[in-house]
Amino acid sequence: MRDLPAYVGCVLRLRKALYGLKQSGRVWNLKIHKTLTNLGYRRTRTDACVYVLEHDDGTRTYIALYVDDLLFVGPSMPEIQRIKNVLQTLYGIKDLGAAEFILGIQIIRDASGNITLLQKAYLEAVLARFKMGDCRPLSTPMEPNLQLRKGSGEIDLVLKRQYLQAIGSLMYAMLATRPDLCHSVGYLSRFSDNPKPEHWNAIQHVLRYIRGTLDLGLYYASGPSSTHGFAAYSDTDWAACINTSRSTQGYAFLLSGGAISWSSRLQTRPAKSSTDAEYIGLGHMGSERSEERRVGKEGPRC
Repeated sequence: MRDLPAYVGCVLRLRKALYGLKQSGRVWNLKIHKTLTNLGYRRTRTDACVYVLEHDDGTRTYIALYVDDLLFVGPSMPEIQRIKNVLQTLYGIKDLGAAEFILGIQIIRDASGNITLLQKAYLEAVLARFKMGDCRPLSTPMEPNLQLRKGSGEIDLVLKRQYLQAIGSLMYAMLATRPDLCHSVGYLSRFSDNPKPEHWNAIQHVLRYIRGTLDLGLYYASGPSSTHGFAAYSDTDWAACINTSRSTQGYAFLLSGGAISWSSRLQTRPAKSSTDAEYIGLGHMGSERSEERRVGKEGPRC
């Protein structure tokens, strides 16, 4: 600006977003949203990253969006190819073919059309990160009836950083393909503010369980009747938390033989009895069931 005194004190306005700027992600999202909307797709109200197109015969095509990665799911290959052609013209996309990996989740299809979702490669990387790749495997994610107290005194910042990294790594697997980790990860995350060696030992127990269960995942069976109706299970302990005297509630919804929704968390208040704890847990599950029935009957809320 020293050579252009007329522009001293001025700022430049970018007409286009540049890669790496804070607003670039927002600008791209608005652009791809407009593109998919013009193609007839609608963003679902239950998930802003999922778009749906309802066909005249009652079938639907879905597009799952993660920044600039798109996953197409639908019964009509001509429709999927139509979207690919438009996106190729507009953006010059790279077509990777049938989905095999998405966000660290492996998709395996067999000859019968059944689908298995795994995170073996991701979990192997987690084990290597915490130097547990060659550890002795265990058959349970947590010791039965484990009771841990919240840490007190001085915080070990090195241990806390490592503990938070482990919880975050395990939480992604728990949310994506491993509902069997839901209770143990949820329970151990309660001690993230001041973890102690006994808490880290419990984390290592989970990692040793993962070492022996790397091939576990979600399995969905194909068939015309497999997507009609679902099974739901709920369970609750009673005042098992020694730190709050509250109960832990959990549920799992199964469709096509595999889990599609699951939860494990502390209840919001202490229960007066085991019956009270069970009713609170059933109420929590019932709110999820109402949402499942609404989406199943009316399609995604758009």
